[in-house]
Amino acid sequence: MTPSYACTVCGAVSDQKQCPEHRRRGDTSWGGTRDRTKQAAFRRAVLARDGSQCVAVNEATGERCPVTDGLRAAHYPTPLREFALDDPAAYDPSNGITLCAEHDKLIDPYAR
Repeated sequence: MTPSYACTVCGAVSDQKQCPEHRRRGDTSWGGTRDRTKQAAFRRAVLARDGSQCVAVNEATGERCPVTDGLRAAHYPTPLREFALDDPAAYDPSNGITLCAEHDKLIDPYAR
């Protein structure tokens, strides 16, 4: 038996939590999305500020991460979910750090 849900926006019954009309990517009527343009500008600003180098520090030696190639992530030390959708502080580069893929996975369990 397939579970049925009532769409959280219009109440239409379907096998998904939102009906096909309200399930579209970018539709903010049922939960909201972040501004991708602002997120991209945030990432560029954080990477530029940190010289595109991981800022993680080895606690034993006190040296910065030696990784200079590979994927870089603009990580939010204060989780993005703690900011309102329209809060400009969410896109302030001072709220971000550059991490290599390895350190991003250590800090953020949801990192890809």
